[in-house]
Amino acid sequence: MPFLINPQLDGSGNGNNWTANNIDWTTDTATTYDIMSDVPTLTDEDTSNFAVMNPLDNALSVTITNGNLQIASSSASWKTARSTFVMPAGSWYCEFTATTGIGTGNSFIGIVPTGVALPQPIGEGSATSWGYGSNGSIYNNGSIINATGLSWSSGDVVAMTFNGSTLVFYKNNSLVATVSSIPSNDYCVGFSLYSTDAGAVNFGQRPFEYTPPSGFKKLNTFNLPDSTIVKGSEHFNTVTYTGSASDVTVTTNFYPDLTWAKSRNNTYNPSLIDSNRGGDDVLFSNLTSAESTVSGLATFSSTGVTYLAGEGGVNADASTTYVLWAWKAGAGTAVSNTDGSITSTVSANTTAGFSVISYTEPSGSFTIGHGLGVAPTCFFMKNRVVGGENWIFWSEAIAAVPTNNGLYLNSTSAKFATGGNWLDSISSTTIGYTNNKVSQAGSSVMYAFAEVEGYSKFGSYVGNGSTDGPFIYTGFRPAYLMFKCTDNISHWTMVDNKRNTYNVMDDSLYADTSAAEHTTITDVDFLSNGFKWRGVLANETNVNNFNYIYMAFAENPFKNSLAR
Repeated sequence: MPFLINPQLDGSGNGNNWTANNIDWTTDTATTYDIMSDVPTLTDEDTSNFAVMNPLDNALSVTITNGNLQIASSSASWKTARSTFVMPAGSWYCEFTATTGIGTGNSFIGIVPTGVALPQPIGEGSATSWGYGSNGSIYNNGSIINATGLSWSSGDVVAMTFNGSTLVFYKNNSLVATVSSIPSNDYCVGFSLYSTDAGAVNFGQRPFEYTPPSGFKKLNTFNLPDSTIVKGSEHFNTVTYTGSASDVTVTTNFYPDLTWAKSRNNTYNPSLIDSNRGGDDVLFSNLTSAESTVSGLATFSSTGVTYLAGEGGVNADASTTYVLWAWKAGAGTAVSNTDGSITSTVSANTTAGFSVISYTEPSGSFTIGHGLGVAPTCFFMKNRVVGGENWIFWSEAIAAVPTNNGLYLNSTSAKFATGGNWLDSISSTTIGYTNNKVSQAGSSVMYAFAEVEGYSKFGSYVGNGSTDGPFIYTGFRPAYLMFKCTDNISHWTMVDNKRNTYNVMDDSLYADTSAAEHTTITDVDFLSNGFKWRGVLANETNVNNFNYIYMAFAENPFKNSLAR
């Protein structure tokens, strides 16, 4: 429970009050300042949830103590850890005070993206990591990019600022080096230690030793950007339900422009119905077949969907259990879009970064309008009328545009590569592709997604083959997660917070098969700021050095959520 306004007083009335000893909870400039607040109250930048070092995201079990602010190594090997926060858009400052054992070249402070294997040490094992070593050199990808000569050791305070593209290091408040033109990524603060090295990290929960440069902030939830979506279930929702001998109504609490239903205890095909194509038409994510039509199959409303009795994919009978994943697009409103070279019909939710796009593919290359107002990060699409056509899935995490790479949603295959680029362009208004390389001419549907801070994330991670698997930062507490290995055969696996209400999450369904629910597949934790792998299964989840992609939707943004 949260502490009282005066953390020294016993709220029970029994008089078991505390006497402050070497703690100051009123003066934030005091060296003993500690507000003792255990919830992200967002009152101000001093009464908030601060970044610490992440005990779930470290290499070779670095020792993390003292509220996860003291880090230490205890053996002759590199120990590396990342912060619990990604540094989003903004300007950030932190300090590291070397305490014991720091020798020349044995410790590093720097940045490293979330989701990639932790380099050993920071700055030496990755093209996307930069580090300042205690030998005085700045490293990137194993090479010295600046031999400053300004080494540091026990007793020194090493500070760092980062604004998304420029990284600056300081030693005892004196400028050491500036690294410019760092490419955009989801960077965490990283530390590497060796042998008996140890030190204390400060993201602002204690008074800084030195005043941060103007405009640079403490790394905490109060200073994180506000999400435009505080309650994810207003735009995406998971609902479990049981079929019926009669029509069944499933309440989503919004107009569900896309419904994706799957039986949990039976082998019915996963069924996708959307408001653009209409409630009579269904596609199956595990099949290459053309669209099926059943009169009255689904009826949409402002609060949910009603499914016709006797239809196995959505409402077989009273003994069949289901899960429904639903997304809100234009709330039943689709408009003609002429942004592309051909006209499309678009139902768009620009707040949540989701649109349903119906169009008729011509032969060859063309563009279609998507209605999102920003470039999509991910999409999947299907020809509705031609049998034998694959579902085509693309994400930025697979390849940049233009590309010849993609995945088949209906298949366990690794990523494909066509003879030439099939995806030609993506912009804030259109998507362009060449259909005869991935599909044929005819009526088609596409579901397009753009990332929204604190609500959706479409990324990648690298497995480590351990039961202490990688932690992937999303910036929110997930409500839904779909993932797949891109290097080898694996299923498209889906987990959510309604079939598993507590960790470990292990109730899994597949997008690419009609199989019933599995309960021993995933072993993943949903956390307040991301997800953490707890196991390894064949190629499915966390094989060492295998690449995986995922799409995730939020329960709540990290700024407004509590830990599970």
